[in-house]
Amino acid sequence: MNLSQSGGHQLVSRAKQGDAQALGILLEQHRGYLKVLAQRVLDGKRNTRLDASDAVQQTFQNVQQAIGDFPGETPTEFLAWVRQVHEGNLQNQLQTQRARDRGDETPAAQAIAPVQTAPPTLPPPDHTVLQQAQTAPLSAALDQLSAPQREAVRLRYVERKTVGQIAGAMNCPEQEVATLLYRALGVVRQQLDQASSPNDD
Repeated sequence: MNLSQSGGHQLVSRAKQGDAQALGILLEQHRGYLKVLAQRVLDGKRNTRLDASDAVQQTFQNVQQAIGDFPGETPTEFLAWVRQVHEGNLQNQLQTQRARDRGDETPAAQAIAPVQTAPPTLPPPDHTVLQQAQTAPLSAALDQLSAPQREAVRLRYVERKTVGQIAGAMNCPEQEVATLLYRALGVVRQQLDQASSPNDD
C-alpha cells in the first residue's frame, strides 16, 4: 500500500511527525471544501481583489508551518483545525486589503492566520446526501462537477439560497437550476458510493 492509500488516521499521525507527503495528501483532500468556504466569504465582500484559490494556498502554507502545534489525532479534528486556520487566514487577508486601501503601509494583519489549537466541532452540511459525506470524498466529488453545477451547489448548500434566488444570481430559469442541482447531487452520490466501496485489491 502506498502512502496515498493510507487511512486518514495514519496520514494525520505521519503528518504530525513531519512527513510532508502525508500532510500534502491530507491538504489536497480538502482543497475543494476550503475553496468553497473561501468563495463564501469573499463573494460577500465588495471590491475585494482576493482570490479563493490564492487564499487556500496561503492556508496550506500556514498549516505546513504550524502542523507541529496541532494537538488532535483524528482526520475530523485535523479538518476542524484546518478550517479554523483557514477562516483566520481569510479574515487577516481581508483586513490587510482594507488597510492597504486606506493607505496604511504597515497593516496589523499580515495574511498569516493565528493558529488556534483547540479542535472545534465542525457542523455538517444541511442536505441529506451531504450530511452523509466525509469531507475528503465530498471535496473530490465537488471537483467532478461542472462550473455551473458547483456554483449552484455553493449557492444552495453554503449560501442557503432558494432556487429562485439562485436563478436570479445565475441569470437562468429556475428549472435549469433545479436540473443543475439534481445532476450535481447525482454526481456526489456516485462519488460517495465509489469511495465507500471496498477495494478489490
